[in-house]
Amino acid sequence: MKNHRLISGWIAKIVAFITFCTVSVSVQALINIDSNQDFFVSDYVRLKNYCYQENIKTVKLHVAGDALSMPVIELNGNEKLQLSFDELDADIQDYSYKFYHCTANWEESDLFSSDFIDGFPENQIRDAEMSFNTTRSYIHYALEFPNDDVRFMLSGNYVVLVYNTDNEDAPVLTQRFHVIETKTKIEGIAKRATNLDFRRSHHEVDFTFWSSMLINDPYQDVKICVTQNGRWDNAIYNVPPKYIKGNEFVYDYETELLFPGAGEFRHFNSKDVKFASDGIARIRFDEPYFHYDLEQGETRRFKVYKYKQDINGKLFIDVANGSDMELEADYVMVHFSLAMDAPIVDGNLYVFGELSNWEFPKQNRLTYNYQNKAYELTLPLKQGYYDYQYAYLKDGEHQAEIDYIEGNHYETENDYHIFIYYRDNSSRYDKLIGFSTVNNIQKN
Repeated sequence: MKNHRLISGWIAKIVAFITFCTVSVSVQALINIDSNQDFFVSDYVRLKNYCYQENIKTVKLHVAGDALSMPVIELNGNEKLQLSFDELDADIQDYSYKFYHCTANWEESDLFSSDFIDGFPENQIRDAEMSFNTTRSYIHYALEFPNDDVRFMLSGNYVVLVYNTDNEDAPVLTQRFHVIETKTKIEGIAKRATNLDFRRSHHEVDFTFWSSMLINDPYQDVKICVTQNGRWDNAIYNVPPKYIKGNEFVYDYETELLFPGAGEFRHFNSKDVKFASDGIARIRFDEPYFHYDLEQGETRRFKVYKYKQDINGKLFIDVANGSDMELEADYVMVHFSLAMDAPIVDGNLYVFGELSNWEFPKQNRLTYNYQNKAYELTLPLKQGYYDYQYAYLKDGEHQAEIDYIEGNHYETENDYHIFIYYRDNSSRYDKLIGFSTVNNIQKN
């Protein structure tokens, strides 16, 4: 009997230990979601920013009238989103578009299109024009939504898919955006990290929100996401509130909402083919295109912080002496060069920012030139103002290490976007009930 009780006691301890470990792992996994993994809705379509054809360029999605804005609009509001892209060296194609509703973590929602779309679920893109006065021809496509054909009935995360009208299995691009029904007031701050281990290199995002809705179980029903600039690869998901006081939810942590500060973005302005502006070493014309040789970059990992005004990784299309920048801006060959004594053996370097769709496509991957002792890349880019960074992506990873080349500095200015979602047991989808942008330098 004594041995039986002893064995029973050890079994109980083992079960308790396994239960504790399972709960601990589940909570940790909830917070540390792989924010850049691919969720598919078919054999081809990814629920992320992605181009499926290499001749598709300059994809932009933003609030109409504000080319530098986040693609966030209010449910049943007056604002529209504007999607635009170019197709190089092609005739006008027949393209259509459709929408997917997604969870807070960018998986497809368990909804029918009739649940979240008022109008036709699939529609054609009617605005397509050919470039003029350019050395390289392209077709410029543009679309504004909501429109007379389609409106949104639910808030949340969305993905727009553009595809060939005659073959839905031939996707062109996908882009993420957000529809919000504001049920919260958010007060947030981005600041130098409180934790001493990260004080010289990281930013801490703290915020509090007040809900006009009755939230019975905030630890289950509320999800949050915080992003840096336009990136999704290092987004932080599903951190629970630290304190709850009635309808006041406080997120004030020292480590859970930390972001590497990185360095200020590098930039160049290619709007003029006659004068080389900051960041451009020389401009030359080699038949049939203009070529922009950028100033050779160097690693900044161990350098002191240097302030440089930027637009946090975005791009702005512009052309000198033109009346229609979307159709008259030319595609020029931009040559990137980053000095390095030897190549990296366990990963790759990418030119990163909105010019890469905030992703790591193979066409943005640099290759090492042993003769020049530099990483190099040539990209066809539409004339305009560009921010970019050199991002290191380790083999097998989805989150880039910007500090590998650019360094980490608490002084670096960044935008941080706070998303708040709500879903109770009776709902089939994640509502987006709050959105706010904070900046570690500017007062909001």
